[in-house]
Amino acid sequence: STQSTWGDMLRNESGIVTMSGELMAGIGAGFCQVVVTTPMERVKIQCQMDTSKGVAQVVKELGLKGIYRGYTPTLVRDVWFSAVFFPMQSKLKASLVKPEDTGLKKTLYSFLAGVTAGGFSAAISTPLDVIKTRIQTKEPGNFIEVASRIAQNEGYGAFWKGIKPRVIAIGPLFGIAIMVYDIQKRTLRSFGYYVPEN
Repeated sequence: STQSTWGDMLRNESGIVTMSGELMAGIGAGFCQVVVTTPMERVKIQCQMDTSKGVAQVVKELGLKGIYRGYTPTLVRDVWFSAVFFPMQSKLKASLVKPEDTGLKKTLYSFLAGVTAGGFSAAISTPLDVIKTRIQTKEPGNFIEVASRIAQNEGYGAFWKGIKPRVIAIGPLFGIAIMVYDIQKRTLRSFGYYVPEN
């Protein structure tokens, strides 16, 4: 994963990734993923708004520049999410998982850490997701202008619209992702490959 690669580069002389290293690795992962997530989110939103169009038609109509509309708010949202998620899930796992735990117990703790960190990160990044979605649905203005208009016209509560479905979807998604990733790492270790713990 991108976050693990960043983490490996940020290990200290003892081979440990510090909290600040985890934070920087999360930010690095957020920067890298936005190149892929921006067009995916943009196309998804357009297909949801006009169900008569397929993915290929939406991509053709938007063009390269159009599929990257909302890049800046997506970047801000994903960097913020990743900066919180990766250190949090790492610290949760470190506090839950013991070396003597069975594989099943480690798997369940990985899932729990991923769900908790994913749900929390999704919740606190919801205002950024709201702004991003408004921009990607062609609301005029830049990040600051759209945010100001939401606050003035709808109140600050509007920034939290969709928080429940976002947490319900993203928490388990990241729980499964972290759980599967940890299973893969343990499997590689069982075949004699060197895979760092964190």
